[in-house]
Formats: sequence, structure tokens, C-alpha cells
Amino acid sequence: MNQFKIDFDKVIESLKLSNENIDSRKKNFNQFLENGFPNKKVEDWKFSDLNQIISSNIKNLRFHSDLVLSKIDKTIFIDKFVHNKIVFLNGAISKIDFSHEDDAKILLTKDLNQNENFKEVNPLVSLNNALNADYIRITVKENYSLSKPLIIYNITTKDLKSTVLNLKTDIILKSRTDQFIHNPKIFEIFENYCSSEKILVPDIGTYRDKHRASDLCQIAYRKIMLDYWNNIPLYDGFTHEEPGEYLTKYYVLKIKNDNDPWKLILRKYFYVKSYYDDFQIEFEKLHNFENYKIMFDLAFDRRASLDII
Repeated sequence: MNQFKIDFDKVIESLKLSNENIDSRKKNFNQFLENGFPNKKVEDWKFSDLNQIISSNIKNLRFHSDLVLSKIDKTIFIDKFVHNKIVFLNGAISKIDFSHEDDAKILLTKDLNQNENFKEVNPLVSLNNALNADYIRITVKENYSLSKPLIIYNITTKDLKSTVLNLKTDIILKSRTDQFIHNPKIFEIFENYCSSEKILVPDIGTYRDKHRASDLCQIAYRKIMLDYWNNIPLYDGFTHEEPGEYLTKYYVLKIKNDNDPWKLILRKYFYVKSYYDDFQIEFEKLHNFENYKIMFDLAFDRRASLDII
């Protein structure tokens, strides 16, 4: 780890950082030193020993590069369609192009003084927090969609060898306001009443007559949530289908291979509790769509008759 310490000092010296940020990076640095690269002892890496792979295949590993940025070979850019682009060259931001967008709707921030949580349990994240030498945060403001797709190019040149590049990009889409769950015992409700194979959902957005479980808030074990959200293909768009129904249908019919009536399925895979009384959900700001207001008002009046659990 001697090279790591040397390169860490080089990164700190090369960047104009606040004392607070330097202190945060040192804590992340020590966190990585304590844990090292993941190995098979770590549950998420039990089939891949990254520490062994690096030590066996990469000699003289470095964590900092002194290479001067060269010109970008523009022939690598995709020319089949017009797009926005961010170009990283040898770990440094070389080009940012959002010329096809409304400047007032997109906020770009390149502030390296990000004080990251040094208690991060993933050593690779700690490594990145300690050593990232370039950073960009893209905030797309509420009710705005990019007119052209965004492609992030990460280019390395042939003269860059055995070097770990630490860069960071955050993309924030302000599409829904913050949600607050005021019931501090919501996880106790989940632990005490919801089996490990079920998803705890609120009544609002959960239908009794067709495949749809609420997506306003969901609580379940990690594997269940990955099946529900990550193991589902992108919607093909050929026919109109409401997103909540699409997700629920695919999860039940394809992932669970269950063709039972919806009333049975609802009890089998979901546990429904009151949006108002159990979850105690509050949104920072609701959409002005009139049907939303009607739906939430009706749900409040009917909450005492909840009988699907």
C-alpha cells in the first residue's frame, strides 16, 4: 500500500481542496487501508477475489497519473444520431457538451469539495471518495426532459498503464418531490407482519380488481426488490400500459410464474397497509393533477375499510 499512500498525497497536492474536504478524504483513505480490495470473504464478492486478481495480473499499480491530457480523437464519437456528451480522458473531464438543451433547465456543478461519508462499507467507494480527481454533478430540473440522449465517453490512451482512474458523476433527475414517512415504527410493522417473501405496500395505488401494487413506497428484502424492479425488461412501448401495472404483472406472471386470480396473488406476494395511518406518508409537494387530489381524498375517507392484507 506504499504506492497508494504516495499517490494519495499527490492527489491532495494537485487539487485545490478545503481543509474539510481533505479531512474527509483522509478518513475515506484510512477506511480503504483498513479493508483493502474486496476478496472472497466479503459476501458480495464471494465468487470474485478482486484482491487476488489485481495482485496476480497488475504490476506496479498506481492511483494517480501525471499524464498531460492529449487531444480527443473525435472519430470515436457516435455519429449515427445527435447527442449530448461528457468526455473523460484518462480520468479527467475533457469535454462537456449540452448544447442541444435549455441551459436554464440543467445545472452543471464541478465542485470537488464533496465531503463524502467516510463510514461507507464498500471499500471501492471509499477508494473513489479518497482519490477522485474530477467530478461533475448534472441536475435536470423538475418537469424537464432532455431533448437529446446523453452519452458519457470514458477514454484512456495507450500510454496509461496499470493506473486506477477515480472519477465521479452524479446525475440527479428532479422528477418527484421528496417523500417523508412519519411513522418511526414502519419497519417494525414490516418485521412483525410481513413475511420475507412479501412486499409491504400502501393501499393508495394498490388495486383490488387488477394486477397493480402501489409503487408510492415499497418495503421488502433486497432480493425481492431486485426481482420486482431490476429483473424486468424495459417496456417495449408498442401498447399503452400504466407503469405500475406493467411492473406488477411481469413480477407475478413471469418472475413468480403465478396465474392465480389477482385477489389470491395480492395476499400471496404483497402486504397492504394504510397510506395514512400505517405508513403516514407525506410528499413535499403533490402534482396539481386534479385526479391525484380526488384519489388521495377518497383514500383518506375509505381507509377504515381496508381489508386486503
